[in-house]
Amino acid sequence: MPRTVKISDEMIHLAENERLISGRSLANQIEHWARIGRTIEQSPAFNYERIKAALTAQIAYDDLTFEEQEVYLEELGEALWAEPDAKTKALYAQLTGPGVNKNDKM
Repeated sequence: MPRTVKISDEMIHLAENERLISGRSLANQIEHWARIGRTIEQSPAFNYERIKAALTAQIAYDDLTFEEQEVYLEELGEALWAEPDAKTKALYAQLTGPGVNKNDKM
């Protein structure tokens, strides 16, 4: 059941900026941070920077701890289901639009 919670203007501002990057709604961005925070609190050895590194292929998924892998998979799932941003849509339209030779596509 949805509830109203007071959150500082600073935190709302941070979440609004991050949601623009992630493509989440404001509520989903705050819930996402809450899940990450909960996971971190439950595991003192947890390092979110390692998850970001794995998501950008800087380190291997197998090098993450079990807890880190859980968050990695959640992040990956959200990214796969997210609505593409305008820049991605424009690039796709350019690559698949009229006048593009289908044999030249990647």
